[in-house]
Amino acid sequence: WLDEAGIHTVSERHESLYRWSAVRDLGITAHHVFVLVDENAGIIIPQKAFASSAARDQFISEMRARTQGKAA
Repeated sequence: WLDEAGIHTVSERHESLYRWSAVRDLGITAHHVFVLVDENAGIIIPQKAFASSAARDQFISEMRARTQGKAA
């Protein structure tokens, strides 16, 4: 999820917070959204993880707004 602190990821065995200042770029392909953080890490989100195209577009829009245009 996204909030004021950054991007939170949670799974059964792992939990992370990527602060907004760590986001370097945003890549979008037909099958994935790539959030590149720092210089050696990233978050890979399959397009099918979004409930709809509108939900994906909202996520991308919020990512761009929160990174102040850094994520292209």
